[in-house]
Amino acid sequence: MHLIKNAATTLDFLAGLNYTHESFTDVPSPTPPPPTYSYSNSLAALTVGDTFSHKVGKSTVITQTFLLYPDLSKTGQYRGTFALGTVTKLNKWLGWQNSFGDVFDTNPPAALPRIERNDLQLSTGLNIAFTH
Repeated sequence: MHLIKNAATTLDFLAGLNYTHESFTDVPSPTPPPPTYSYSNSLAALTVGDTFSHKVGKSTVITQTFLLYPDLSKTGQYRGTFALGTVTKLNKWLGWQNSFGDVFDTNPPAALPRIERNDLQLSTGLNIAFTH
């Protein structure tokens, strides 16, 4: 659903259902033996979130996405993703981009060393347009 939609800004809200099957192999066992184990999980969840983009001036675009996946069978457990980025056009064929991302899981598999609940990502770089 569009909450805002104009030439400079778009804000969309979304909701739905999803099914996830995950499997992890060679997970370091928290209580050896064995030294590693495999873990698998299937779940149905809601999907709720938003996507946002805004043009700042003539050359920069800011984008943001937030998605939350609450588990329908195990209340209190959820996953979530957040992404924030910018792209600035330096000229017709060259741009500068930055991004930040976070993926969160309330219940990662038990392991030693511990599997973190958050994966964070920060990047910057140049992009090249091959068509104008």
